Amino acid sequence: MASASEPSTFLRRWNNLLAWLEGHGFQAQNLPVECREMAHAGNGLFARSAFQPGRLLFVVPPKVLMNKMTLKRLYPPDIRVAKALTAVQLISMHLFIWRPKADEDSADPDFGPYISILPRDFGGHPLTWVVQSKLGKVGDQQSSLLSRLPPGALAGLDCLHSRFWDDWCKVRTLLRRAPSIAAVAQGSLSSLESHETIMDFLWAWLNVNTRCIYSRLKPSKADPDNLTMCPILDFANHTSGQANMSPVPSKSEIWNAAPVNPIGDGVRFVSPDNVKIEDDDEILLTYGLHSNKTLFVEYGFVNLFSEDGPSPSGEVDVQGLAEKHIFAVLQLGEAVKAVLVAEGYWGNWTLHWTPDSCQPSWQLITALRLYHHVAAVGSVDEKVIQPWRDVVTGRRPQLSCENEQSWRKTVVLLCDMLIQRAENCIVPCSLQGENGMDSWAHWMSENIRTLWREEMFVAKATKESILRGDEF
Repeated sequence: MASASEPSTFLRRWNNLLAWLEGHGFQAQNLPVECREMAHAGNGLFARSAFQPGRLLFVVPPKVLMNKMTLKRLYPPDIRVAKALTAVQLISMHLFIWRPKADEDSADPDFGPYISILPRDFGGHPLTWVVQSKLGKVGDQQSSLLSRLPPGALAGLDCLHSRFWDDWCKVRTLLRRAPSIAAVAQGSLSSLESHETIMDFLWAWLNVNTRCIYSRLKPSKADPDNLTMCPILDFANHTSGQANMSPVPSKSEIWNAAPVNPIGDGVRFVSPDNVKIEDDDEILLTYGLHSNKTLFVEYGFVNLFSEDGPSPSGEVDVQGLAEKHIFAVLQLGEAVKAVLVAEGYWGNWTLHWTPDSCQPSWQLITALRLYHHVAAVGSVDEKVIQPWRDVVTGRRPQLSCENEQSWRKTVVLLCDMLIQRAENCIVPCSLQGENGMDSWAHWMSENIRTLWREEMFVAKATKESILRGDEF
């Protein structure tokens, strides 16, 4: 334990980060925010004093942003990492190579102070449980939590795992053909197949997936490599309400072009024009208007759930239920699926809730219209499918009144299945062996209950909307 006169390890690393940032042009003097350790909640960004709306909080120079443009110069030109890897893969590889050993600081000569203050453990993130499970190393608590998840969350985690594993395979391939890169990892790459190595890369990948922000670096706004890790900013936690910090659009965004500086313009952050920040207020960001399922899968937490519903919105994935209980029982089900796949309407079957509306997704409505049309006609001939296409393209309002009634009844049936399933799962979730759980597992168990409560709420609201005759 450090003596009273010694700064904590976290405070020392924070001061090291500020000194490193100052060395690259960051104005740390009179910085109006600071990072603090939070009991049972990791770190957070807080105001050091009160300040008025619309104030410039800080400017992060481009040299200290960790992205594809700043990292590619650190690797031998003949390896061409920028061609071989995406931004997510390259940033993850760099963090993986320079991950701190135990409680030490990172030895990276370029980004060491930044890497040293990043989160050290993602054991509570659900993707970690999935990876451990697939490697045969999952613990009892993680296994129990996975078994309680709604199918939609499990499906989302399966997709997230596929992304992670694809990125690991690309990085592993590059490291195998570039031993000069692997050498700097100080022995951590002795076995690219070992459980420890994979978990080291998972640590790196989750830091990237949970902390990167959009940053215009490429000519096209839609380029997936327009992302960066940003020191200082990434200590800000999420809020589903009013954020009190936001980035200023860069010159590249304003002019819709690649930045003149190859490594970008840097990032400026201001407080909102309508929010006054008081001393000791936590500085919060909105990670996006996501459903709790998405927040849980991608970030490992959920928004609070009240009697008024999820905030700011809710979503339920009904793909599994619809496939098993609707399409699988249709004699021409496979033929209908083939049409929906070809036309781009197989998948993304969801129910959505906001305070202003609740409805099935257009994808689900469109798929069910075809399902009931084929079931009624008994054929998937082109002349049968064309009227459905005409509805999709807006050439005709509907196939028939009977078809509209049929897909609505099916949505109500799906809602009833969701409600029954959630009722059956919420109670066991609150009882199953929690007395022996660690505190983080108790917290995650409550998050899982919130997922089930959201499913039930959205299903009930959608059913009510259908029975009211709401138009979508």
